[in-house]
Amino acid sequence: MSYFSKNLRFLRNSHKLSQDGFAKAVGLNRGNIASYEKGLAEPNAVRLLKIARFFEVSLEDMIEEDFTASGRDYADFRVKTQKKLTLEGLAQVQQEARRLDRILSGLQEFHSLRQKEEVMSSKSIQSLLIDHERLLDAAKALQQLLVESCPQLYSGE
Repeated sequence: MSYFSKNLRFLRNSHKLSQDGFAKAVGLNRGNIASYEKGLAEPNAVRLLKIARFFEVSLEDMIEEDFTASGRDYADFRVKTQKKLTLEGLAQVQQEARRLDRILSGLQEFHSLRQKEEVMSSKSIQSLLIDHERLLDAAKALQQLLVESCPQLYSGE
């Protein structure tokens, strides 16, 4: 059983944030947050990661722990890890950022070429384009997370 909806409401209230204020803080809209809290919808992986990072809790706890039943304070659930990034780690992050940029550029070029074609010849091509657009959206979201995580390292080259 996922405790995500209960935990989201608990964490948002612990921070004394309105649904609208929290939505703006993580780049969503109030309707998304309301649907998540009511259990009517679940966020995709990228959004889930953004939410967990905002509250500084692990994804596992966000989904599997019932924060409301524990009687513990929000601070008990915060991830207590000190991030140490070595020079080698920094180089890997920069390399991955450049790799992601190349992938994203290729996807954008493919997308623009496919949009120029006026007639779709089959349902399989249309399905491929839909899948491609989803992949492109996911790549953009991942790129944004990388930029937000390490802005001083990301050159966008």
